[in-house]
Amino acid sequence: MINDLLAFSRVGGGDLHLQPITLQSVIDNLLINLKTAIEENQVEMLIEQLPVVYADKSQISHLLQNLITNAIKF
Repeated sequence: MINDLLAFSRVGGGDLHLQPITLQSVIDNLLINLKTAIEENQVEMLIEQLPVVYADKSQISHLLQNLITNAIKF
């Protein structure tokens, strides 16, 4: 948890590279990376149509990965 807080504190630093991001593609990549954890915890995910958002791709990916990982854990 401390490492996560440290990583979060660094999010504000650096330049944002805002661009249109298809959230479905971000989620698809995350699900591939989290496949083992999803299978081991017998997680069933229901993902409906997701929008295109204007965001920094690395930050939105990091945010969604943290949310999904926490959902799997708890």
